[in-house]
Amino acid sequence: MTAMQRQPEERLLVHFLRRVREATPRTTLGDALALLRIAPHRAVPVVDAGRLVGLFSERCLTRALLCARDDAGRAALRQGPISGLMESPGPLAAPDWTLDQFLLACDAHTRDFLPVVEASGRFLGLIARSDLLDELLAVPSLPPIGGMATPLGVYLTTGGATGGVGGVALALTGLLTCLTQSLLYVGLGALGGTLREAVPGLWIHWLGVAEPVRQSLGTLLGALGFGVAFLGLLRLSPLAGYHAAEHQVVHAIERGEPLLMESVRLMPREHPRCGTNFIAAAALLSAGGALSPLIGSFGYLLGGLLALGFWRSLGGWLQRHFTTRTATTVQLRSGIDAANELLARQARRGDEPPGGLVRIGRSGMVHILLGYALGGGLLALLVWLVPSLRSGLLPLIHELLF
Repeated sequence: MTAMQRQPEERLLVHFLRRVREATPRTTLGDALALLRIAPHRAVPVVDAGRLVGLFSERCLTRALLCARDDAGRAALRQGPISGLMESPGPLAAPDWTLDQFLLACDAHTRDFLPVVEASGRFLGLIARSDLLDELLAVPSLPPIGGMATPLGVYLTTGGATGGVGGVALALTGLLTCLTQSLLYVGLGALGGTLREAVPGLWIHWLGVAEPVRQSLGTLLGALGFGVAFLGLLRLSPLAGYHAAEHQVVHAIERGEPLLMESVRLMPREHPRCGTNFIAAAALLSAGGALSPLIGSFGYLLGGLLALGFWRSLGGWLQRHFTTRTATTVQLRSGIDAANELLARQARRGDEPPGGLVRIGRSGMVHILLGYALGGGLLALLVWLVPSLRSGLLPLIHELLF
């Protein structure tokens, strides 16, 4: 096990060293007092030729001032060296001690800090209990965290480690997405056909607009209707709550907040790395492409400029109003459990980067695509086995596609 892979309590003391300002035996009391005011351990090491020869602390200062009887004596003392005022360094620690050894020595000598000295006698620095607490409570360095919301709970991954629900839940997400999109696609197409039969010569034809305008408006209105219907269903589903819980626990980890219900609940529902932002970029690009019958290739350029300038703001708006909603206690608990599991597995894994195939496999996208393909296969099988569906849906799908 390398030093970087050690658990915190197994790491050596040298990894927690803090360099401090040093004095020499010839340093005046006035200068030592200035060092003492900024000393993090309320003590200044006195070093001579690289070796620790004593410590100058508030106790040394108080004792020296009590020995001075008047202002003249204190002024002379202030200009004199600290060689006769410093105290013994006391117990010393070695750089290869473990944290347990250090803490046991502090307890045995009733000290809050110890000087660290090499076997050769070279002084390395001071370490206090508080230094260890700062390090042990620090948020570990983690790769960027990704996640998925599923109907069964939250899935989180760093690419090398995972936490939360497994592959079945991810595949179920893909399956339900395929079925929902297919039903919406067919339902909206049937609705459009019914309207065309019930209201011959819709307003767009009454205006006598040109064919390019009809194509552009038809594409935009169709895509907008499909998008609003799909996002509306997503907002009403449990996925939106799990999606919010996923974002909130990721925010808590990245901000170093405790994974407690009270703190996670205060985290924002939107996250800048959410896939909704990329959906927003694709929608803006598609909107520009839909205008190409009117303005030619400039439509794609316009779509690119819109995506470049507004994909994050539109993505954040979609997250707030469609793809997330206030998570329930059960949904937040799913996110917190997934986060704790992820952190535990990542700590056991260490800093070793995952391979490309491992990262792809643990991203969750493979399982979702497999579920989506399964949904498409089931729909195709259903249409093939039921003649009434085949005779009714195939012409409609052909009309919608071609």
